[in-house]
Amino acid sequence: MIAGSDHTSEELLKEFGNFKVLHIKVKLEKIKLADLSQEFQLPDALQSLIGTQEGNRIEAKVIYDQFEVDLMTEESAGVKRLFQIICPIIEILIDGRTLICDELEASLHESVIYQIVQIFHHCQYDKFAQLIFSTHDTSLLDTDLFRRDQVWFTQLNSERATDLYSLVEIKNVRKTENLKKGSISGKYGAIPMLNKKFFQELEKGILE
Repeated sequence: MIAGSDHTSEELLKEFGNFKVLHIKVKLEKIKLADLSQEFQLPDALQSLIGTQEGNRIEAKVIYDQFEVDLMTEESAGVKRLFQIICPIIEILIDGRTLICDELEASLHESVIYQIVQIFHHCQYDKFAQLIFSTHDTSLLDTDLFRRDQVWFTQLNSERATDLYSLVEIKNVRKTENLKKGSISGKYGAIPMLNKKFFQELEKGILE
């Protein structure tokens, strides 16, 4: 799926205000990599390669209105994922670049993905930014979110090569059609090549 427009960093952060993050506290300190050998039980061969080299230890605390948590050890996978992508998104929106992401929905709630797409669609900035991503989340097949020419499908053919085609190329798709329902039913193709016999036997074995 493809979305395009532009945005400022300040407006982007407001879009995710429901998280009620007040501040991110980051601590950066120099450490000797050899000191990590006991903490992480590094093998002897690796310790000998490290020698006296130094590195950076980064600790990040997420400050909420009444408490703070360690980003890496105490936050959920979804919040970690959001923090991983929000800085690249800000940079891409400001510079007018393209973000290409495989399975953008990984660890993120569909409403967050919806907001991200809306940001690319409706932002007001002097440069054009674009979002291209793959997804298995059929809830995003929404004509209020995407035009039909922005929705593309992939289908594995009999030669195990991938065919790529647009929703526009499919005939008899009404403007008010429930795209999610049509996708799940296989109307547009782009469904897994399932071994139906296997699942029939599995279902038979469970029911017996």
